[in-house]
Order: sequence, then structure tokens, then C-alpha cells
Amino acid sequence: MVDEEGNIIIPVEYSYIYDYCEGMTSANLNRGKNAYFDIEGNKVTSFRYDTTRDFHEGVAVVGIGNYKDGSLVEGVINKHGNEIIPLIFDFISDFYGGYALVGYGNGNDKYVSTSKQIGILKLPNDFYKDDGSTEFISVILNGSKIFFDQDPIIDSDRVLVPLRAIIEATGAELTWSEGGEVTVLKGGTKIELKIGEKQAFLNGEKCDLDVPAQIISGRTLVPVRFISQCLYYNVEWNPDTQTVTISQ
Repeated sequence: MVDEEGNIIIPVEYSYIYDYCEGMTSANLNRGKNAYFDIEGNKVTSFRYDTTRDFHEGVAVVGIGNYKDGSLVEGVINKHGNEIIPLIFDFISDFYGGYALVGYGNGNDKYVSTSKQIGILKLPNDFYKDDGSTEFISVILNGSKIFFDQDPIIDSDRVLVPLRAIIEATGAELTWSEGGEVTVLKGGTKIELKIGEKQAFLNGEKCDLDVPAQIISGRTLVPVRFISQCLYYNVEWNPDTQTVTISQ
């Protein structure tokens, strides 16, 4: 996605990006979950939603699950990515004048007209406010932002990031073996670690990890400082901006 001057605001990382509406768009990564971005290309939500709609009157209806098997539930977010209406309804129409139709209890049929219970939903008076619940950790490598399909997390005061994305960004090679063993190779450096274990090996020498590698939403997350420093990068953490800066 580019702006009017041809500057890239959302990189070519996604399977599909929808048109902007009210300064917001959603993008799909690897034909999986969807996330929202603002007009400046900043991620507003995580890749959490199976269904997304255009913003209308400052809000958007989002869903998790699949309408075909009856598991879809819908809620509403604002432009800060806050879930101002929880994902508990079978169906929510777009809002008009601050009101929307909602349906609940219709099993596999996701149409409000056939819902067992139908009601009218009113937006909260303060729906536009930011409750601060959607802060994201950013990772900058040599001046370029790394984009993840699973957000980095903080565990025991350590930042963990998706392994494949950080390895590909550094130009290293990644191999897997049965039993959750991971090997990273770059030049003469070899890093070996195993999911769930606090011991790793750097060029055959044992290293202790404060936090082990772990799997979240099908992605392997690893301590970013350990991996980066093993590959001879400098790492800085800014807690105020929630930003990891990696440089060489």
C-alpha cells in the first residue's frame, strides 16, 4: 500500500489488503487471520480476526470463527483497536446513527432475520476513546521495521519474537527437526535450542535462557536479545515506546 506521493506505508508482506475506509484498512497475512492498519500504516490490532468489515461511523464489526460451522461470533472495535463490544453475538449489522441490529442464538444460520433473539445495540458514548489495551511491541532491524503475523510478547521481562521472521530478516538459515529442536545458521555461527527448554547451545557451548522458546498460535517465539546477540547484533529496548532496536 502506497500514499499519494508513492511512499510505501504498508509493505508487500500480505496476501490481501482491503481498500481504506474512514482512514482504516484490514490486511490478511498468508491467507490466515486479519489485522487493521491506520492511514499511516500503523498496525491497530493484532492478526486476530477471521472476518473484518469496513469502518462505518468510527467503528468496525469483527468476527472470530467460521459461520459455516456455527462458531462465528462478532463484536465491535474502534479506531484504536479496542474491542468496545465483546465478541459474543452471532450477527451485528453496520451501525447507523449509533445503532445496529444484533442477532443471537441462531446456530449455523448467521443471518439476523433468523436469529432466535434479535435486538438493537447502541454504541457506548465514549466508544471513540483509547483505553490503552492495544499497545504493540515494535522491532526495528537496521532501520527497517519487521512485520510479524504473531505479535511479540513480554514474558518474565523478556521480549519474545516469532523466530522465522527475525531469522529471515537477518539473512540466517533456519532448520527444524523432530522433537521441537531448532537450528539457526549464519556464517560460522550455529545456534541450537529446543521448544520449552531453558538451555540453548551457541557453537556447541551451553547457554542458559531466562525464558525458553515457546509456541503461540502455531508460531515459535524466542528471546529476541539472545538470538540477536548470538548473531552479533546490538539490541536496545525502549520500554516507553515498546520498541526493540536491533543494529549491526
